Amino acid sequence: FPVTIALQKLKDNTSQTLCLAKFHEATIWLYSGRIASCHHTPLVPVGETVATFYNPIEKRTQQKMMLAGNKPTECSYCWKLEEKNITSDRFKKSMSFKSSLKPEMYFDSNYNFKPKALELAFNKLCNLACSYCSADYSSKWADDLTKNGNYENISTDKRLHYQRGVDQYSPANMDLFWAWFNDAASEIESIRITGGEPLLHEETFMVLDIMQKINPNIEFVVHTNLCQKPLVIARFVEKISKFNNVRLNISNESADDIAEFIRDGMVYNEWLNNLKVLSESNANLSVSTTITALALTKLDKMYADIINLREHTKQKVYVAVNYATYPEFQSIACLTQEELNFYYNKYLRFFDTIKDKLLDIEHSHVERMLTMLKETKEHTNQKELRKDSDSFFAQYSLRRNKTNLSVRIGKE
Repeated sequence: FPVTIALQKLKDNTSQTLCLAKFHEATIWLYSGRIASCHHTPLVPVGETVATFYNPIEKRTQQKMMLAGNKPTECSYCWKLEEKNITSDRFKKSMSFKSSLKPEMYFDSNYNFKPKALELAFNKLCNLACSYCSADYSSKWADDLTKNGNYENISTDKRLHYQRGVDQYSPANMDLFWAWFNDAASEIESIRITGGEPLLHEETFMVLDIMQKINPNIEFVVHTNLCQKPLVIARFVEKISKFNNVRLNISNESADDIAEFIRDGMVYNEWLNNLKVLSESNANLSVSTTITALALTKLDKMYADIINLREHTKQKVYVAVNYATYPEFQSIACLTQEELNFYYNKYLRFFDTIKDKLLDIEHSHVERMLTMLKETKEHTNQKELRKDSDSFFAQYSLRRNKTNLSVRIGKE
């Protein structure tokens, strides 16, 4: 409540369209030299000096518009929600910071704004090439397209995940980045590292070393596939042991052969063992799913394996449910009504058998998943989406030298 009053007072003295994320938050893709104030806004090039690296002209322009009471089109995601009287991320993000500047500082066009929440992607180097990922985030996916060319006979993929080759970007000047980061680090409240695969990037360990000296109480979040060798896992566990607030978002959404098929390069039992090792560390753990039509064939087995694991470990890893939106032909939109009903009934029965073993935080995720399956009606373009799913997985299986397991969709 007091924070809400403080935010409103700040807006009264600046602008009602103010979003603090525009000033104090960013995701920076170092490997493509681009920055965004949040995951809803378009990427723009980083600045070319220490002072402008985090404050490029495009970002300054959007800040100026907000302070004048206007609504930058780049932030349309939040404006549309607010028009429907829905609490937007603009409010949530602005409320998340521990402190803010004096109103007059926001009006200073030369003020060197620094991040309080920072997400970094150093490299797209990754040891996996998951079916729903793309060459923008995985070097192995880029290798596929470079070696074998674009995927063909796919008509519903609006974003052209696998049909536009490999985009070429100019990476950021890393000497400039480190000069900027060392100047800004003391004001960062939360830092998040993604990729590619962060545990393959030496820069991840460099940031851990820097922040451990500056602020071991910082919220430190790492997104990882956790498919690394024991030596890498041991090194990472040693580094994070020096922090007090570490969270790992570990990606996976199925089990056994289905998991290894979707997440090309994964060895499921090795992943489980690494999860067990991290469950004995000081980190808070979540398994972040990306539910696709194919993942539903063995998501229940993954839940069972995790429940079995946490009955014998220190940290209680929980499962967070998310849904694949793109590429749409891999999402649940490619399922027939009969298949949607099948999965709803399957998971209604399954979750009822394990309801006493779910963590408190998991119940809302499970409820949302069941509601999604129950209320989703067959997509008007289902036949085309399924045709594209079949076409994609036929090519995917051939390129990756795998047995095509997508034939199990909608079946036991």
